Amino acid sequence: MPEYDVVLTNPPYSEDHIDRIVAFCAQQTKPAFLLLPAHVISKPYYASYLAAGNRPIYVVPKTGRFTYNSPQDASQGLHAKRIAPFASFWYIDLKNLRGAVLTELSRARAARVNAKLPDDATYILCPAADAIPSRCLDDSHPRKLKDKEKSRANAWKTNMRQSRGPAAAAAADASDPRGRGASFRRRGAPRRGGSAPPSS
Repeated sequence: MPEYDVVLTNPPYSEDHIDRIVAFCAQQTKPAFLLLPAHVISKPYYASYLAAGNRPIYVVPKTGRFTYNSPQDASQGLHAKRIAPFASFWYIDLKNLRGAVLTELSRARAARVNAKLPDDATYILCPAADAIPSRCLDDSHPRKLKDKEKSRANAWKTNMRQSRGPAAAAAADASDPRGRGASFRRRGAPRRGGSAPPSS
């Protein structure tokens, strides 16, 4: 392995490339900047990486998703931006520089606020995984699923208020201990006080 100062890579996402680079970085003392799919954060090998005492930060896009230039486009001198079919963001492990870098970033942000400069950043820096906005997470992440369920419930209650009035929405909430309304019952489950529909 040649001497290096920092790992900076967008590794291939196929086969076992991602878990290998994560395992490699976990054993090193040098900083690493990895552009990886959002689903990596839920993988067992990443849990092992965190359990080893690593404390990465994350840089996610402020809106939308990161765009990519394909190697084929680059070789042909093209600059077409392609949006990946999955969410991705930067996983950054600063090792022993973490505290100093976060302090400097906080100081710079405060200076911009005091100078009343516009916030023109195109990214959000998240000091921990639980600070990542749910829209940036993989569709199967538990927090994103929970937020989607909550959003659907709120939309249903809004529709109830608009179509039947506040009293109907309040009554629906009271009759459903999970606060989601009858339209979100598990398919095939019996109505409260009723029986399940006959199987076909």
